[in-house]
Amino acid sequence: MKPILDFFGSLRLTLGLLLLLAFVSVLGTFKPTVPGRFELFYQTIWFRLLLGLLALNLVVCTVRTIHRAFGADRRLAAALDAFARSAEAPKLTDPIDIESLAARCRSQGYRTKRIEDRLLLSSRHWCRWSIPILHISILLIMAGAFLSELGFVGTINIYVGHQSDRYFDWDVERELPIGFTLRLDHFEPEYYPIDLRFATIDRATQEAMQVYTTREGERVALDDGISVEVTRFFPEEEHLVLTILRDGIPQGQYHALSGQRNYPNSIQLNYEIRPVAFRDPLLKQLYSQVSILEQGQVVKQGTIAVNQPLV
Repeated sequence: MKPILDFFGSLRLTLGLLLLLAFVSVLGTFKPTVPGRFELFYQTIWFRLLLGLLALNLVVCTVRTIHRAFGADRRLAAALDAFARSAEAPKLTDPIDIESLAARCRSQGYRTKRIEDRLLLSSRHWCRWSIPILHISILLIMAGAFLSELGFVGTINIYVGHQSDRYFDWDVERELPIGFTLRLDHFEPEYYPIDLRFATIDRATQEAMQVYTTREGERVALDDGISVEVTRFFPEEEHLVLTILRDGIPQGQYHALSGQRNYPNSIQLNYEIRPVAFRDPLLKQLYSQVSILEQGQVVKQGTIAVNQPLV
């Protein structure tokens, strides 16, 4: 039994497995089993067997390091006892108050342990647990990776206002029932503040009177005590939402569309406002408001965003 444990707990096996995994990982990057599907190479049974062998190697090493950490005091005490009984050990002629010496050592940060008429000192004894903790952390990560295979990855393509009770399973490459109905109530991308230009347009001639350069969140003074605050800009629709202020007092919202499109605004100005140019927007976040239905009844609602799943 000991030779087997020595083999699976050897450093040579660890280094050999790490080098082999590094080599085959390079092959998987440059020559995937399916073009464009790099993850399939790392999901093969033989690659996972290599990872399993590395995990077994780490388990044996971890058990041994934990055993050594627990037995450190015992081994040091035996070594101290053997040294005290040897001929090389110095002999003290004057008596020593061990308790007083131990107190002084503890005040200096040492951990003390009395063994008969001898005193065993140790410093930073917690460091002996650094290697076991490192091994256990790696094993937990590997265990999480293996447990992830108990789940599945599926895709639902859905439009706003529509619902679906099926998803596409990429493992079996066909649609399967998801167990409930998912409805997409609202979808909205969020961008970083967009730099844009808008113009005031003469109603009679449809010529630009003045062009302003601004960005979302900023306020621009027009004329006759009128100023506008850029509330929101929807780049896909080229739809600009402005808050109209007269002498600093909000009057309501004004919707401006590009081109010859008009919006039924309740606020009437002496001119029209239209967006004329904007920088390419930088996507910040995606929000999907969804409802979960069972037997036609909504049982849960929430928002799905990047790194914010709905549980």
